[in-house]
Amino acid sequence: MVPTGFSRMPAWMRCVLMMIVFAAAGASPRAFTVFPYFLNFQTPNIDETSLNIDKHIYVLRHYVFMTRLRPWAESVAELIRIGELAVPNICGELMRDNSAASQSALMMTLRAIGDKRAVPALIRRLEMDVPPGTADVGRLCTGDAELDVYLKQFGLDKFAPENMFALGRPITELCLALESLTGHSEGYGYLYYKTHGAIAIEQAEIEFPDLIERQRNAARRWRAWWEANKTSILGPAQIAQAEAWANPVWNDPVEDAGMVAFGPMIPTGPGIVFKRAIEVTLYLWRRAGDVWSDFGIDFDRGMPVSCPSRLTDPASRAKWSTENGLDAVASTVRLADNDPEAPAHDFASLGGCDCLVWSIENSYWETIENDLRFGELRVGDPEDGFGDCGTQYPRTYLIRTRENGFGIVQILGYTPDQHKSGVRIRFKMIGTENLG
Repeated sequence: MVPTGFSRMPAWMRCVLMMIVFAAAGASPRAFTVFPYFLNFQTPNIDETSLNIDKHIYVLRHYVFMTRLRPWAESVAELIRIGELAVPNICGELMRDNSAASQSALMMTLRAIGDKRAVPALIRRLEMDVPPGTADVGRLCTGDAELDVYLKQFGLDKFAPENMFALGRPITELCLALESLTGHSEGYGYLYYKTHGAIAIEQAEIEFPDLIERQRNAARRWRAWWEANKTSILGPAQIAQAEAWANPVWNDPVEDAGMVAFGPMIPTGPGIVFKRAIEVTLYLWRRAGDVWSDFGIDFDRGMPVSCPSRLTDPASRAKWSTENGLDAVASTVRLADNDPEAPAHDFASLGGCDCLVWSIENSYWETIENDLRFGELRVGDPEDGFGDCGTQYPRTYLIRTRENGFGIVQILGYTPDQHKSGVRIRFKMIGTENLG
């Protein structure tokens, strides 16, 4: 392995060093053709702590907290515990990634760590425009009481129910992080909601285009304030560090760290073999005019799971789901006709439980094995969940379960009944011996 100081040597010194090493090793003349590689080589940071930090950042980048909450929350907690050592890596990720969920988590983490050297990176992120996100206060529960209580102390909503923590949209988390780290405020007119310290309490009702301009104006005010006050907050060496973290070298160690830790999200290769397809109906029971899911599915074991009806609060349901390997639950989406007098209709869907989901074309159901064998399938980051099917069946998804199993799922339809309805699905999984 190339030493970490190698890439910092002058090019001529690297060349001489490698000539000595190759000659001493009795290398053939062909070996010297790799010199251009070594002259331009940028060594990854092989420090174990940095690899561990980037592994957790990888989770925030790719895991959607709506569908794989627990490992996402565990990574947030671990970055907070690592503390100031994680700040340079987090600041770099603020510039590289543009997903709302990841940005919110990174900003909350910086606020929790409390390192003022993160301020320039937060201001620069505000100058770059912040992804809008979808909710200003999302109350989350992993089912791990200790983890939930730990994160609640850093969450946006201090008044969330016990064993729940809250995360704001990126612009809100960014605002609160800047205020917490500097003791300064530029007001709340650039947020989606007016914010008072710890919880969004009143909708601002600002049109979106105007809001973007307000955010850019706020970025200019924060930049001016920082330039006028930074020497009273940080020393010269700390300022130099902070500015460097806000302008990272544009290499990306996060993907490599994730691959080392977790392997590829989508398995490929000639050994890919799917087990037989399983078709099942997951039933829903109507209670007091509402629909509550009684049956879920453990894709790895290939069988439905009956969810105890006594589990009525989010914490106990999340805990039970984790302990019993639940990957998804039957759910319905209620859609009304255009006629307001017409009754609403239910349509089938699934709710993911720590299960990564990618929506794909229906035709992949027949070709998926060969597509993975030859590496011909391309997907982006996991989505927020299985989504709403409406009346369009089937709907097809790739999944990676909480036990790291991989498969393909189709939602085939909805079987309505006055007392017991069902969501019909079929799925097939790769054999664990073929996942590598």
